[in-house]
Amino acid sequence: MFGRLPPTEPECHAVAMWRTTGRPASALASGLAATPPFHRGAVDPARARDQLAAVLPDRQRVLGPDHPDTLDTRLRLAAYTALAGDPARARDQLAALLPDMERVLGADHAYTLDVRRWAAGSAGAAGDPAAARDQLAALLPDEERVHGRDHPDILTIRSELATYTGRAGDPAGARDMFAALLRDGQRVLGPIHPDILTIRSELALYTGRAGDPAGARDMFRRLLRDRQRFLGQSQFDPDVLTTRHQVAMFTGEAGDPAGARELFAALVPAMERVLGADHRRTLAARRQLARFTGEAGDIAGAQDQLAALLPDSERMLGQGHASAPGPRQPVDPGRARDQVAAVLSDRRRVLGPDHPETLTIQLRLATYTGRAGDAAAARDQLAALLPDMQRVLGPDNLAALTTRHQLALFTGEAGNPAAARDAFGALLPAMERVLGPDHRATLTTRHELALFTGRAGDPAAARDMFTALLPDVQRVLGADQRDTLLTRHQLARFTGEAGDAAGARDLFAALLPDQKRVLGADDRYTLAARRHLARFTGEAGDAAGARDLFAALLPDAQRMLGPEHPSALLILEGLDYWTRQTERRPG
Repeated sequence: MFGRLPPTEPECHAVAMWRTTGRPASALASGLAATPPFHRGAVDPARARDQLAAVLPDRQRVLGPDHPDTLDTRLRLAAYTALAGDPARARDQLAALLPDMERVLGADHAYTLDVRRWAAGSAGAAGDPAAARDQLAALLPDEERVHGRDHPDILTIRSELATYTGRAGDPAGARDMFAALLRDGQRVLGPIHPDILTIRSELALYTGRAGDPAGARDMFRRLLRDRQRFLGQSQFDPDVLTTRHQVAMFTGEAGDPAGARELFAALVPAMERVLGADHRRTLAARRQLARFTGEAGDIAGAQDQLAALLPDSERMLGQGHASAPGPRQPVDPGRARDQVAAVLSDRRRVLGPDHPETLTIQLRLATYTGRAGDAAAARDQLAALLPDMQRVLGPDNLAALTTRHQLALFTGEAGNPAAARDAFGALLPAMERVLGPDHRATLTTRHELALFTGRAGDPAAARDMFTALLPDVQRVLGADQRDTLLTRHQLARFTGEAGDAAGARDLFAALLPDQKRVLGADDRYTLAARRHLARFTGEAGDAAGARDLFAALLPDAQRMLGPEHPSALLILEGLDYWTRQTERRPG
């Protein structure tokens, strides 16, 4: 962007270590003045790194530690170290180089400032976005003082600062930075410059991540139109494919899973054609297609899509990779747990225990462990993981907040609903502050807080929480979204648990047709709604009605769950109880 690559993959950080936009000639003469030290793909970075490491002692001995060629060799060594896949070492090399650059060239020299920027990029690539953010925030005033606020490099640094602000867990802050950058960038570059379109994409992305998926969807729709209209990009251009992916994603996040499913269904063949079937972005689109297929009510279709996707993801990315089908998808949690456990030791050995991907795999392992039925083990794993997440990524990082969420969840599932209630109560303000009150994860936290409030023995408070939550969920996600239906389900349930059986009966009676239409008649929540409807019909005084509802439900539950499933046995007990109540109260 603006002549230098944006901070995305570690390779980009390293490539961006060389400026090609015309820094003034420096005391480093030919070593640093004009020619980039490498071109992407031109050499083997590991081989170049080793060659430079071998020659550096001779340069230091013959030329001296402050000679331009010596400093140039150290700079190139850091660059190729990053390209070879070790940004943490590159970060340390640049940190050691910086004082010498400041002493030899001066603190305000262009290349001294560059080293500061590259050190920040390497910190981010090494998994410390908060450090990258802080270093760029300290660098920006110096760059503006030396080069002027409208210099293209200043705009690039502001873009990187906004990106790392978002990655460090502050999507609203990143959104606001990109909004300010867009105004200045349009003034300097014009409204349809490719870099301006990139800023618009980032602004839309962080608008969605900050809790406004509908706003993000609309922004990406306008961006897609402008890419095709002003730049003449076809629907198969890679940038257009990326924008189409985001339109589809935020269409679903804004409460239209069926619309997202259709958009991803049209996108996947285009990505296979342009990028290839095994490209990671194609695999990501297939994963989202499965997700929104399930959220649109076709659970069987989602399971089939994920079953087809999983071997391809494992083959291309490795088992347990962060981009493989995740805990939200209907995969076998026991199998996923074992797969993730098998790769965790390798990731620790290769990446180190504090690498963000290692921490993410630990989070997945704990989540799958809990979903496979061992909530206590998941709770203990998450309790051990949380301090490392907060230390490495920061307490407001989304992964750290997710770890707190899962720890609270499995604490409750392991038999301590009061502790889960308190943990969710402590988490909610952080979710609202970091993600915004309308973010889906914030709404989920409110749902779990209400649920465990009820399970901890206060059904009236749970009822009131679900009553307050429902209109927000309907507004953000839509009336027919699965999570909206589950909120209505819990509101009805705790209305009954709080002593209003007739009110619960009426709520379940109104909910059931929508659940059958959206989730399907055989969905477990549809069967649960039928069970609660039967129960509260009886408790509201209609024993015969309850008996008949249980009698109609029993064969469906036994067919779907098996005759020995706990829910099937509860239904059988309910049928027996209300049959006996009817016999005691004939006529």
